[in-house]
Amino acid sequence: MYRTLMFVFMAAVVNANAAELQITDTAVRQPLPGRTVSVGYLSIKNTETQPIRLLKATSANFANIELHQHKMVDGMMQMQRLTEIEIAAGETVKLQPGGLHLMMFRPVAILQLDDEVAVDLHWSDGSVQTYKTKVVAVPKQ
Repeated sequence: MYRTLMFVFMAAVVNANAAELQITDTAVRQPLPGRTVSVGYLSIKNTETQPIRLLKATSANFANIELHQHKMVDGMMQMQRLTEIEIAAGETVKLQPGGLHLMMFRPVAILQLDDEVAVDLHWSDGSVQTYKTKVVAVPKQ
């Protein structure tokens, strides 16, 4: 019984921590025909009094997800893999085109427009927060 109570308590703590991070403006782009990479966008608002770091993202819909950013280096825009993304207390971080984003590799099935994708965000406090989003079209250039 002690183990059960401890598990319930730990689950409540993890859920309470994750609930303080508000996830909005979510989207996963439909991979281009013949491509095995997609990109995910979202806004993360930290309503806590302490900073928190996003350590990784996972999804049953993709073999792998990496944290990335676009950055200007020597006059050229480059994409760089990140080990974490910090969200300061009271701040909002936007993962959006041309900046921070989730690189989503090798979808396990063909993603159709308006399909729902669940993404798990793994935080530095040990919590995991799941959000669901829709697959959207790549904007025409």
